[in-house]
Amino acid sequence: MTPDELLAAVQRANAARRAGRPAAGRDAEAVLEARFGCQWQLAVYGTLAPGAENHAVLAPCDGTWRSGQVRGVRGMGAYPLFRFDPNAPPQPVQLLRSERLPQFWPAIDEFEGDQYHRVLVPVELDGGECTVANLYEAAV
Repeated sequence: MTPDELLAAVQRANAARRAGRPAAGRDAEAVLEARFGCQWQLAVYGTLAPGAENHAVLAPCDGTWRSGQVRGVRGMGAYPLFRFDPNAPPQPVQLLRSERLPQFWPAIDEFEGDQYHRVLVPVELDGGECTVANLYEAAV
């Protein structure tokens, strides 16, 4: 999969998620899932990161953490904000990979509330490897 094909698949899957029609992006999401295991990966940039104030939300997920970068725009409101933008500079993230994440998505979604939406993003891991993970993007 070329970088352009990867980005197109991520954008199709996210457009379907945002429209509340996950079936519309099912093919794109299935391709990404098969290749990267997205359901088991979460990129965090704020209070859910290891050592941060809300990390306890992810503590039961037992997994491995790696450093990486996601292209986007960071900001600050009451909490850190992030908007994925493939043309923006890379921003540091921590990537959690855990086979327990799928059972915790409903609780994490509830914790994040309406202010954040779970989207898929390409993550450049330290060392050059690329993967696709979920990330809670600011809804504003």
